[in-house]
Amino acid sequence: MIKSTMKRDWIARVACGISLALSGCDAEERGQPVGGAPLAGATGGLMGGLNAGQPNGGEVSGGGEGASNAGSGGGEVGGDPQGGVRDASTERARLLAECLSVIELENGTLCAVQPSSLDPETLDAAPELPDQRGSGFGYHVVAVPHTQSEPDTSLWVHFGGTYGRPFDRSTGKVASSAWLNELMGAGYAVIQPAYDNKTSISFDCGEEPGKSIDNCAGDAREEVLTGQDRSTLRDVNQANSVDHRLASLLAFVQLHAPSWLPEGLDPANLSWPDIKVSGHSQGGNLSYYIARRRGVRFACMLAAPFDAGDSVNPGRFPIADWFTEGESLTPVERLAQLVATEDPYSMAFLGAGRLIGLVEGEQSFTVSDAPYVNVEGEEVDGHSAPLADPNLASIRAQACLR
Repeated sequence: MIKSTMKRDWIARVACGISLALSGCDAEERGQPVGGAPLAGATGGLMGGLNAGQPNGGEVSGGGEGASNAGSGGGEVGGDPQGGVRDASTERARLLAECLSVIELENGTLCAVQPSSLDPETLDAAPELPDQRGSGFGYHVVAVPHTQSEPDTSLWVHFGGTYGRPFDRSTGKVASSAWLNELMGAGYAVIQPAYDNKTSISFDCGEEPGKSIDNCAGDAREEVLTGQDRSTLRDVNQANSVDHRLASLLAFVQLHAPSWLPEGLDPANLSWPDIKVSGHSQGGNLSYYIARRRGVRFACMLAAPFDAGDSVNPGRFPIADWFTEGESLTPVERLAQLVATEDPYSMAFLGAGRLIGLVEGEQSFTVSDAPYVNVEGEEVDGHSAPLADPNLASIRAQACLR
């Protein structure tokens, strides 16, 4: 954590580089972190007992708030296990009966699922690394709305940020509960997979040895997504890739509550153009990577996107190669970002947004309304706020639920 000030300054300088290339930046932006207090003073961490404010490359743990466990599942409930006619309420009961824990929110129910129960080769927690917080990965979360819109148009996948756990069994808390509740209120069934988010790809690739690796961030993101051996900075096998974790979780939902998923959905061959995605911080970068490389119905990036560029064949913009290589398979009209100006990384995120074509007030939205709080009333920093603060529900809807 000693490097936090240096890293914020580095992000600010990178943001200035993007701004100069696009439209210029002022003297303050050239050497100072932009907006608000350092991340390291924040309270209201994702896991409740951990500080969500520690800096990790503009990719801070994915929530800054959490809903507590309201019960646990167990046993078989109703329905015809041989595939007879089942209504939505019966399927809901069958699904929730299989959950490790069940958390009730205003607009629906959250179900925590242990990854290793779906595949014993899939890890439930990140391996401990020297000088790293003992967090990351965690249990998957399935969010089941009280009232669902048409299943063919209502599946949403959300990715948390660095160190974040969708559900942390040690605290009984769920991350991203404000956003999940809003999505369920709009009629979406939401899948939040736990994935390899142990460290920040942006910081790993913005410093040595990553900075000297060609396409550092792109290769790291591809390995996290697919499990292909692409990066020396990641060690993600197929069983722990986002693709496999998501496929096994969707297969679990499909087994117990098929009517809650789009008809014809194939978990093993997911049709991303039919799915809406969102993510916070590192999860926002992942959601844009998927949107750009695979195409999605819609992508919402909260406190994102940005990945640091490497020093090999640097381009015009000081940003990761994958941001500028090829054409995005998701048109800009189906992208959105929300950034708090008090976020020390706000200029990097907004500069990257302009680079990929986001227009202020159309696809790019900002807030400047500190102090921010989470659902438990605890103060959170500007980086956590776009996801965590329930008072920002209307602008999140304006940006992402359109």
